[in-house]
Amino acid sequence: MNTSSMHLNLLTLYFITVSLTGLVLLAVLVFISSPSNATIPWQKTFVYLIFILICFLGIMAGIFPSKCLKMIRSQKTVQSNGLNREEIEEIGGKARTGNTGVKSREIEGHHPDCGNFSAHVFKLGDKTYCAGCTGLILGAMISIFSAVIYVLEGWFLGKNGIFIFWLGFMGVSVGLFYSSLFNIRWSFTRFFSNMFFVLGAFFILVGIETINGSLFIELYFLALVFILILTRILLSERKHEIICTSCSIEACSFY
Repeated sequence: MNTSSMHLNLLTLYFITVSLTGLVLLAVLVFISSPSNATIPWQKTFVYLIFILICFLGIMAGIFPSKCLKMIRSQKTVQSNGLNREEIEEIGGKARTGNTGVKSREIEGHHPDCGNFSAHVFKLGDKTYCAGCTGLILGAMISIFSAVIYVLEGWFLGKNGIFIFWLGFMGVSVGLFYSSLFNIRWSFTRFFSNMFFVLGAFFILVGIETINGSLFIELYFLALVFILILTRILLSERKHEIICTSCSIEACSFY
């Protein structure tokens, strides 16, 4: 294991620990703390404006993942090492050979065009999209729309707070650890898990307000959302590295 991989593993483990601790602490705060009786007129608007801003930034990161996150270059080279086109395409990858004799992978949905990443992308017509990013974008768009309606009309109020909170808690947890716990090679499961990851955050926020109504807890959760997003990114990056390091084509070193 090289230094870069070890650093990524330690960083990922750290964020996993912080995320799990943060989620457990959130549940404790919501159900142990006394409900807030103080009514702040601007609280709901203020909190959900921050949430909408987070969702908007998430949409931008999903549309421009390479530019916003600087995780993947537009193209990385693959050294020949005697491999021919048939050997590279055996696992579903495409190869292009230039005059220099260096083969390079193309990018499909900001993933390498390799069969090992088929569960990470899907095609619509001639276009290839990242299933995870598309799920995050759709989830963020639905969450923004729902947040606006909730602030204006008061959706989900009543006796549903506990159910909504735990539904959101489950959605965030599954979306966060899906790629690490499961090895299902269907892109639509990755799409929906990422979509419910964002929707789960919205449900948690609604649940906090309905059950407790504490501005402190709501702001704590919004800060935790950033940690959860970073954890999700690191887990995804770690998964990509595992896929590439376990590949039989040693000449390819995309990650």
